[in-house]
Amino acid sequence: MPNPVTDILARHGLSRPDGRPLCTYLVTDADLAALTSIVQHSDTLNPAAFVLAGAELWRRHYDGGASEWSVITTPLDLDLPSRDLQAPYVKDLYLAAGRSLV
Repeated sequence: MPNPVTDILARHGLSRPDGRPLCTYLVTDADLAALTSIVQHSDTLNPAAFVLAGAELWRRHYDGGASEWSVITTPLDLDLPSRDLQAPYVKDLYLAAGRSLV
């Protein structure tokens, strides 16, 4: 089964994220649909899929003003309190990106 995260990275000659802004990965409509499907249908959070989908949804739909998780969670059909997005997920997302929290 194809992995959209791997496919997106491969288009840029990468096997892992290299620290560039997520918007420069040029997520297509098909990529976003595949990432969204992974996030919606997985039993556990896939940090890389969530981050790439979230960044693209933010780029496409954030219209300024106060930032709200709903810009990301509503299209992904996630019903998560923002406190849940702040604790374990943030750590997982940083680790998935190869970053340290300290």
